[in-house]
Amino acid sequence: MESTCANSTPLSDKQYSKLVNRDRVLTSDLFGGDVNGPEELQQQPSSSVTIDTGEGEVKTEKKVKCLVKGVKAVEEETPDGSLDIPEAGAIRLKKKKKLNAKRKKSMVPDDPYDIHEQDITKVKRKPMWIDEEDEKIKVKDIMATMRKAPGSRGSRETSEEQYSLMLRDKYSQLIPGGTPDWADLDRKVDDAEKDEIGRMGRTTGDYLAKSTSAILPNYKLEYRKVTDLNHTSKQEGSIIKVVQFNKYLPVGLVAGKSNNTSGAASLFKVDGVDNHKIQSVKFPGFPITCGDFLDAKRFLVGSVSQSYFYVYDMEIGKETKYSCNFGQSKNTSTGAWTSKNCIVSPDEDQIVFFGKGGALYLYDPKTVTHVATLYAPGYVTSATFSDNGTKMYTYGDGGDVCVWDMVNRVCVHRFYDDGCVDGCSIAMKGNYLACGSSSGVVNVYDTSSLTSSTSPAPIKSLTRLTTSATSLAFNPSAEILATVTSYSDVHTKAIKLVHLPSFEYFQNFPFQHKGVYNPQVTSFSPHGGYLAIGTNKRTANLYRLYHYTSY
Repeated sequence: MESTCANSTPLSDKQYSKLVNRDRVLTSDLFGGDVNGPEELQQQPSSSVTIDTGEGEVKTEKKVKCLVKGVKAVEEETPDGSLDIPEAGAIRLKKKKKLNAKRKKSMVPDDPYDIHEQDITKVKRKPMWIDEEDEKIKVKDIMATMRKAPGSRGSRETSEEQYSLMLRDKYSQLIPGGTPDWADLDRKVDDAEKDEIGRMGRTTGDYLAKSTSAILPNYKLEYRKVTDLNHTSKQEGSIIKVVQFNKYLPVGLVAGKSNNTSGAASLFKVDGVDNHKIQSVKFPGFPITCGDFLDAKRFLVGSVSQSYFYVYDMEIGKETKYSCNFGQSKNTSTGAWTSKNCIVSPDEDQIVFFGKGGALYLYDPKTVTHVATLYAPGYVTSATFSDNGTKMYTYGDGGDVCVWDMVNRVCVHRFYDDGCVDGCSIAMKGNYLACGSSSGVVNVYDTSSLTSSTSPAPIKSLTRLTTSATSLAFNPSAEILATVTSYSDVHTKAIKLVHLPSFEYFQNFPFQHKGVYNPQVTSFSPHGGYLAIGTNKRTANLYRLYHYTSY
């Protein structure tokens, strides 16, 4: 191709050489390497371009587009409107190849305005630790440790192959395509996955939470029976009378009695898998019938046959005996006071023992000293505190319920439980108060309307139990009420879970063919993730409630 260019003012040889050198420097900085200058340019080119097409010379107009750091290839327009510069494409391709070849891995790119074109190479992560012993282990060494069916593994029993390499080959066969996306350390993690990973790291409980709704469904309870809470011991007695959870630590207390002659109490780490035993204490001649945690480090146990109780300090591993006869006869056959029943307030500020003739003995948990005595109008069989510990509800003979102001230590109200002959158990949570009678009927009241009448109407009467309701318990969110009778021979009717506020029974608990045999007492963990049931089969059954994600 023959072309000539010219300016309005002719250039001298010195000016022309300086212009050519400057053009070479700029072009080299932009594209890298040595680039030939316009060798064919003449000192006085014309303002038009002449193209030799073979049939004559055709003059065309030149269009030049200037960039900030270089000059774009000249586009030439033929008379028919098409571009006819075969060298232009080749020049651009050549420049692109040179750009890729010359570009180096540097903190500052060759072209700061073209960062998006840089090659990003992933650096393979180095392992933090390498076990040199792995390289010495051969396949034959592992085969030699397998005692079953020796001689049936063929060449593997004599293979000199490195065992770790064989495992990697097996993995690649099982997982086609190599490492899955979730195991790629360099993958991009979105916000949703970060939240999920963070939630996993904040809990030590079972993570198989299947429910995503904040409200507990009333038609089906998602649960699973896990390892018994006391499966590593089962020496707490033939009848389990105490199952309690520590509010501060994932620790469970299981205690019971054997033949009314002795008792034992054990502490277990609650995880639903192993439930390792932490400590176990035996109390000869002291059949345990009640107990609870006083704080994070101490628990107490009481007995049906003794007028004293024990407080055990878990930190120092020592039990302390506290006697409290209050001048009453020690002959238990005549109905003298014993430490058979007791409760601890939620704020851990009061202990209440049930005495003879409606007497209620109040103790200070910190000093374990007697501070006051209250008197109910009849024999008290059960009692419960409000959530803040300022009120206490007692329940007993004749179905009378007394409401106590525990700040001033006076009875402020008294009402009759509808249809009750004798009261057996009572429980409170939130605005619900449940009273279980000897007939098996459980009446549930709204606490906000109790003081307006001496015979308030229950908001619901539960009648599934056919014998005395010996134990009641609400879960921490007041969405489940557990009703228990220890006198039923039908294992599927001995315990029922009720959904609140719908008051519908969970039909899938207990499982039809795996019921709970002769349950004695029940309790929920502090955040509702676990339900424990003490039985007369030496076991404390443990259930994982999947709706609640933590202990």
